[in-house]
Amino acid sequence: MDLLLEKGADIHAKGQGRIYVASWCAGFVDGVAAQLNASREEVKKVASQAAIIKLDLRSQESKDFMWQLHPDLRKINRSSSARTDYGAYVNGQQHGKRLHLGNSLGSGTKMLKG
Repeated sequence: MDLLLEKGADIHAKGQGRIYVASWCAGFVDGVAAQLNASREEVKKVASQAAIIKLDLRSQESKDFMWQLHPDLRKINRSSSARTDYGAYVNGQQHGKRLHLGNSLGSGTKMLKG
């Protein structure tokens, strides 16, 4: 994901300044997250109770793995609008929502039935 984000920022935000690039990246990540959340909700609609529990466990495992890879990440609840380029954020978010993720959660639903 890091490489994909870096490539996208190089293509769509290069030369626009660091605030633009940071805003575009934040929007891109939020767009991808929106896709994953929507996919997760679709799976939960058709999944059994056991599958939902497995899905929730996998979600926590992925968060734990992220923190292992990037222990210096900081969770920010609010961002300053003075440091955000809204147009860049929306542009990045649109690209993140359009990114093809394959069957990110759908591909594992057969394994989740049990």
